[in-house]
Amino acid sequence: MKITSVLYILSNQRCAHDYGTHFLATGLIDALGFENFFDWPEVACLHLPSLSHRDECQIDSDQCWPVKGHTTAAALAVADVAIIAVGITYVNSPAFVHASAVCRWIPQSMPIIGLDMTDEVVDQRSLYEQAAGRRLAAYFKRELPRGATWGIPLPFSYPASRVTQNHHVKEHKVFYWASDQGTGSASFARAALVSSLRQHLPPHVLDVSLTGGQYVSQRGTPEEYHEHMAKSMLGVSYNGAKNWDCNRFWENFAYGLCQVAQRPTIAIPNEPEHGKHCWYVDSPEQVGPAVKMLWEDGTLAREMAQAGHDHFLAHHSSEKRARYLLDHLEATI
Repeated sequence: MKITSVLYILSNQRCAHDYGTHFLATGLIDALGFENFFDWPEVACLHLPSLSHRDECQIDSDQCWPVKGHTTAAALAVADVAIIAVGITYVNSPAFVHASAVCRWIPQSMPIIGLDMTDEVVDQRSLYEQAAGRRLAAYFKRELPRGATWGIPLPFSYPASRVTQNHHVKEHKVFYWASDQGTGSASFARAALVSSLRQHLPPHVLDVSLTGGQYVSQRGTPEEYHEHMAKSMLGVSYNGAKNWDCNRFWENFAYGLCQVAQRPTIAIPNEPEHGKHCWYVDSPEQVGPAVKMLWEDGTLAREMAQAGHDHFLAHHSSEKRARYLLDHLEATI
């Protein structure tokens, strides 16, 4: 089945930012053309007049797409498939109710796809099928454990188009900015890795910051973040939560950093290789020694950064991730 147009069902909630579904949408627009991509509803954070109109969350995945003003019926008249791109984690949640209401309009002849970009490391196909009111044609899962066969792996991605003009002259520094969420395993991991970095590297090479919250007044804008990221040689990604995937892992590759990262626990098509594209560790305490080793071997760090960036462009940009999804659907439905 050749797919030329999609209906993309999104959250209708305020502050509906989503790295997974929104960056993948960027890739689908690149693959299909904006005229063949129909998000429903047209979420405010994806149709901003300019990035200066972002809300207080100041999330990097916000977009400035033109408003089409299309109806669901107009999109269904031309779409080949419908994709539930809403994070559903329990029955009768606002996301479930919204997706169910839209799916009632979808004719039985149109395949419905489940796109589960939630943090949940469990099979939620049945929730998406309940919302769809039928069996899914395919179920894509961000946090698909290694070896699991109940979903199609689809981790986060990052738009390559965001970074084509951002290759700065790299300073021999280590970049890691994150928000300290206060509680939970992710916050513990972030504090532990920062402590490990400060223990093993001199202060003047560390561009490291743990801030107290999620809002821009506490952590800076995406532009400030990327300005520092783009100028640094080394970066770190360690989620430390029950789920593994995080935006920072793909972002580091996109901006050409040699990165030390938490070893993957999920299925990743064309997984980046340890020692070639990045350096994997198994605990936050291992971050400092690994970064120190790479910082001291500048040649290895530069080679790994380039290899990681090239691998990202070949397999893991939003454009490549969307093509992967479309190729799978066209071969199976």
